[in-house]
Amino acid sequence: MKFVVKIILLILVIVATSVLFIKKDKVIYKVEIFLDDFAKHTGIVLEEVWVRGRNNQSKKEIINAINMNIGDSVLFINLDKLKGKIDNLPWVSNSSIYLYPRGKIEIEIEEYIPVAVYKINDGHFLINEDGKKIINIDSEDYASLIIISGDNALQNMHEMKEIIWELKNCKFSLNKIERVGNRRWNIFFDEGFYAKLPSEEPKLALLRLENFLSKYDIKSEKLAFIDLRLLDRVSIKYSD
Repeated sequence: MKFVVKIILLILVIVATSVLFIKKDKVIYKVEIFLDDFAKHTGIVLEEVWVRGRNNQSKKEIINAINMNIGDSVLFINLDKLKGKIDNLPWVSNSSIYLYPRGKIEIEIEEYIPVAVYKINDGHFLINEDGKKIINIDSEDYASLIIISGDNALQNMHEMKEIIWELKNCKFSLNKIERVGNRRWNIFFDEGFYAKLPSEEPKLALLRLENFLSKYDIKSEKLAFIDLRLLDRVSIKYSD
């Protein structure tokens, strides 16, 4: 009830001051300062910030992004502007922001999900399923994720995702995919060897690889690479 009374008083003040000063920019600025002070004295200020849904983006970075402190007036708050600042944070894919009575702000976060590490020159970046770079990381971080490299690899994410999907039941463990000459892919396995895929129909080549591995008892210890670039054969190169 007290909060409603404060709002009514505030509206009356706004109406009165608008009638007197609406045409003078300097006076309007003074009115805004007055209203800001009025809000602080009547309790229409920020009391608490709730952040939900975050995992990797820190709460401190989120609160710093909105650039508000406890006790600041919420009278002239622009929620769309605050949302834009939050959405610009590296981990945030989308956000929603709500202002409740008694100065409570709630921020709901949706974060990008990292699916791979993109290696370019000496840098390593986390990327999401669309190939968007999330953050720069050290090479040792996120060791469980697949590494992607090569020219225009991120521009061919659709084909790369199909390759990963086809290899989900492979007897060997995929750890790296490399785009070669912007034409085709090499796929590397934890067991120490790699496979050369053709520039056309890489999915069919993976089926041939799967059939080949199921038919023959291939030992990975001395295996250097498997060449699938020719459609009518599978070639194997062993280490010396």
